[in-house]
Amino acid sequence: MIKYKEAVKKVSCRLYLMLFFILVLSGCHVKENESQIQTENNTEYEVSKSEHIVIDGVNYITERGLKLNVTYPILQKDNTGGNLIGTYMVNPVKLGNGLGEQDERAYIVVNIIDWPSLYENVNIERLEYTAYNASCIFDNNDISENKYAKKQIEIKGETKRIYGNDENKLKLIIINELPTSEKAAYSYMQPGYVEVQSAIDDINKMIVEVHVYYMDGTESDDYYRVESTSKYDISRIQIYKL
Repeated sequence: MIKYKEAVKKVSCRLYLMLFFILVLSGCHVKENESQIQTENNTEYEVSKSEHIVIDGVNYITERGLKLNVTYPILQKDNTGGNLIGTYMVNPVKLGNGLGEQDERAYIVVNIIDWPSLYENVNIERLEYTAYNASCIFDNNDISENKYAKKQIEIKGETKRIYGNDENKLKLIIINELPTSEKAAYSYMQPGYVEVQSAIDDINKMIVEVHVYYMDGTESDDYYRVESTSKYDISRIQIYKL
């Protein structure tokens, strides 16, 4: 009888020890998962450093990141209100898929949209477009996408000159650097909504200046602001004249 009680006691002790170790291991596994989730959720989206500089009397912001160095001019002007010029479908093309890699820490996302024609007047000699206050630049409508499909880019926003009216002549380039993620399912890039939001933020804070030269020798300066009509994509924009 005594031996039976001792045997039961030994079995019980073993069961208690096994249960203890199971609980400890489970707790470690939970903490590991919690730490992983916290790391992913705490990823810092702002990976570049900004600096104010002056070039030839013009104020610029330079953003230096791990993959992207971009310099764009800034303009002190109210970016609210204005008269609605129109709503436009702009056929966005996103570059950057497959450019994110594990341990790269950052990657570049480029969105290219068709810039709508604002000047169809045949009496226009030339137009000079400048994008202010955002990581955006104007380029020719027939550019090769390979120009911006790079893993390392250094670029400076400058005035784009076109002759005659602007019908089907320009594209707007929105370029951002984002931190890589830890998810192989996203090719180590950020979810699509994060990439889109960074482009929308730039579009909404941008001011466009157009210096217009007419055939009769007169000139004028026009200013515009742009809004994305959606929080989830940039396929349609509204343009307001300030």
